[in-house]
Amino acid sequence: MNDLHLVVLSPEQPDPLDAWGGDEAIEAVLKAMTSAGIRAESRTVRSIHDLEKCRDRSGLLAFPSCRRLSPAESMIAPLEAWGVPLVGSGSDGLAAENKAHTKRLLVENGVPTPAYEVINGETDLREISARLGLPLIVKPLVGAESHGVIKCDDLPSLSAAVEQGLLVEQWKRHRELTVSVLGNGETRIAAPGEIVLPPAVEYLDLATKRERIVPTLAPAPDNDGTRKAVAVALDACRVLAVHDWARVDVLLDHEENPYVIDVNALPGLRKVADHPSYFPRCLALTTGMSYQQVVLALVAAAASRQRLPVPPAASSLPGTLSP
Repeated sequence: MNDLHLVVLSPEQPDPLDAWGGDEAIEAVLKAMTSAGIRAESRTVRSIHDLEKCRDRSGLLAFPSCRRLSPAESMIAPLEAWGVPLVGSGSDGLAAENKAHTKRLLVENGVPTPAYEVINGETDLREISARLGLPLIVKPLVGAESHGVIKCDDLPSLSAAVEQGLLVEQWKRHRELTVSVLGNGETRIAAPGEIVLPPAVEYLDLATKRERIVPTLAPAPDNDGTRKAVAVALDACRVLAVHDWARVDVLLDHEENPYVIDVNALPGLRKVADHPSYFPRCLALTTGMSYQQVVLALVAAAASRQRLPVPPAASSLPGTLSP
């Protein structure tokens, strides 16, 4: 047993779209830790007062399962203000959930991303479609699991979709990769998986994620396009101040040019066989890491970054493709 104490923090009524997993995932994480001899527990957080119990606790490493206690109340900001060590990004990195914010920072820092426009009720959709070209993707500014994402092939479908989304993005799909990023700085592991869609499915929509998640992910080939995707995924994590872990979605066009379309700084950790999360699956497919090894490596990365005791069980773990 070492001095590290991992505490998973969950709101009383978590939003599934704001969490890395529900009870099953939390239990899997705790089991991965305790099986390695690491003290770990979960706590339900009903108020800021409950969060205060994490203050000034030697060796404590907090692992928030959600960004928010409630729609209007952050779980992360108070912990940051008190200097509580966290697994994962702080408020800056987690702001990547806002797609307009992410797009702006990517563009400002030269990380390729499809051309886009934030729209409102007064936007000239005909002008947008002429400038960006059709088809277009419409997305909510904040969202997860492909909720509200719509492909629009013509102006009528774009007009119908704008009530459900506020960001319009160029269509760049030839290949689609999702890259699990684990660790920090030069020690980061990048594990790319390729999205393999069923016939007639043009993008990873909500129905496909819910019903056919397992066969949609395959190991990405070790080629130039994949290496480009890995490179821009790592660039995106750096630009967005993402810590410890992330899953970055990258498109490749017909010329194998990469485009970052989403950065998830709080990716899923589901372990269930019929609907596992892409984050641990990418690492399993690319590096052979088990679920327990992924969790151990994640906790070790967070502990090392904050000068806490690193679990000995995580001292020797597989690596993978680098740019």
